[in-house]
Amino acid sequence: MSLRGLSFEEIAFEVCSAFDRVGIVAVLSGGGAASIHAPKAYQTRDLDFVLNLDINEMPSAATLTGLGFVASRTRGTYEHPEIPYTLEILTGPLGVGDELLNSWETRQNGDRILRLIKPIDSVKDRLAAAIHYKDLSSAKQAAEIAKLNNIDLGIIESWCLTEGGANTFAIFKSFLAQ
Repeated sequence: MSLRGLSFEEIAFEVCSAFDRVGIVAVLSGGGAASIHAPKAYQTRDLDFVLNLDINEMPSAATLTGLGFVASRTRGTYEHPEIPYTLEILTGPLGVGDELLNSWETRQNGDRILRLIKPIDSVKDRLAAAIHYKDLSSAKQAAEIAKLNNIDLGIIESWCLTEGGANTFAIFKSFLAQ
């Protein structure tokens, strides 16, 4: 299948739908979800899909090769000759920091489906990168997602404190004020 000319979100729909057709629940997380929740504020170069399955149930490569993806040298990462994005397949459980996620957002576009972490979880995911990897640009991304969505800052603050990110929450709040 040709993915040439498709938008980032359309590619995410195609990948998620391919997994769905073979009975695998794939949820877009990381920078990919952030790019969809705040498209003008952040654009990633990869799509991170978390599969909630046992490692022994890994999907056949045919699921991805049918879309034109080929395995790269890095395990779990796939490339496509027609698009500038890489695809990373991670096994679950789905979570942000130490918090496991049991629900997500589901979007439909015709017969295609896209599952992605909710905006509040996308904020937490970006803040987790800021807390654990000292990536302050991720705190700014979290703020941009929060500005575009109705995010309960009390929940975010409590989560940050649990993750050891009190300073990161203060930085996040300063980005929100900009």
